[in-house]
Amino acid sequence: MTHFFFPPIFALKVGFLVGIKWGGVVMAAKKERRGWRNEKKGQKWTKFPGVYVVERKSKTGREIKRYYIVFKRNGKVYDEAAKVLIDGGPDKRPAENAREASDWLSRRINEVENAKDSMPQLTVAQLWEKWSAGKKGTRGFPSIDSRYRMHVGRFLGAKVAEELCNFDVTRFRHDLEQLELSPSSVKSCMSLLAQLLRWGGEQGLIQDPALRFDYPRFDNKRTECMTPEQLTRFWQALNEWHDQHVADYFRIMLLTGIRRRALAAVRWEDLDLNRGFLALRAQTAKSGKAKSVPLPAAAVRIFEAMPDNGSVYVWPDSVGGFQDVGGVYGPRIRAAAGLPRDFRPCHGLRHTFASMLASSGKVDLFTLQQMLTHATPAMTQRYAHLADDALRRAAAVADEVLTPGQEVPALASAE
Repeated sequence: MTHFFFPPIFALKVGFLVGIKWGGVVMAAKKERRGWRNEKKGQKWTKFPGVYVVERKSKTGREIKRYYIVFKRNGKVYDEAAKVLIDGGPDKRPAENAREASDWLSRRINEVENAKDSMPQLTVAQLWEKWSAGKKGTRGFPSIDSRYRMHVGRFLGAKVAEELCNFDVTRFRHDLEQLELSPSSVKSCMSLLAQLLRWGGEQGLIQDPALRFDYPRFDNKRTECMTPEQLTRFWQALNEWHDQHVADYFRIMLLTGIRRRALAAVRWEDLDLNRGFLALRAQTAKSGKAKSVPLPAAAVRIFEAMPDNGSVYVWPDSVGGFQDVGGVYGPRIRAAAGLPRDFRPCHGLRHTFASMLASSGKVDLFTLQQMLTHATPAMTQRYAHLADDALRRAAAVADEVLTPGQEVPALASAE
């Protein structure tokens, strides 16, 4: 069989024609993109990159051209009117042609880049100082300040804020988890960092790095309650604790369900032991409102037995304020009582207080809401199932009391 070789002339010709056609499409697209930017506004790109002109008519019908420049630096888009310095400045006039606008574009790009180079690169610590300056003295700031100093500043304070990357955030979360912090605490620390960076970007102090924050997921509505055995061990750990004044803090918390910070900030003048009430100040209350909570007889006896410490606070620190007893000693007492690591040493006591009162059947949810100082009934609904269990137990008593030794026939099923 004879084989003939045909040069691929036909294929080359077809490819050439297709290339011309496709190239025309591409050029048309480029031309269209360089053409009218927005016909309705009369904006048209010029042959100079980053320069466009707006053509309009004045009220007298005269053609008016205004030249504008567009460029992007450090994630920010600059779109502004083109100018020309008069005799070297500082007075300016509008650019009258595309070349003058292009010269102004080069000048503005240099100004922006030089301004960025001359601007000091703020560290996370310096950003925190600026942000916290306006927050000191506000409600909740001490806990935020403690969160920054113990965690955010410790791991990221020396880093330049703009140079943080997603890997730094991931490593920060890993470092926090290595400290065996609760998922909610890890999320709070990460949220504080995100808030600092966002605020710095809004104030123009830094270029917001727009990081991704992969927060830990957790059930914020879980209800912690110690078992009777754990409760016995907890009381034993308190009785054996070397500082009984610290132990009294946790005894009061368990007996009243008062939140950690609100209890730590209690002053002697807030106690009305004759009536059996404790006043919670608005400055330290979560709701921001002053409220009074009742004290059981055991709590009154504990307060009465406390010696005078010479301070306005029941649990003072060494510099004239109040001490965060729960944050400092809570994990240690939890370990001494042999409680699980995921048991929150302060909020868990609050849940135990509420759970046991709800399950007793002697305290209704409305009263429990007032004792817990919950702002809405919805916050107390997590204990509703415990109250239902108490009601079912009460209903079961009816079987024992009202039907002694009687066989109650089952209802006949409908035919």
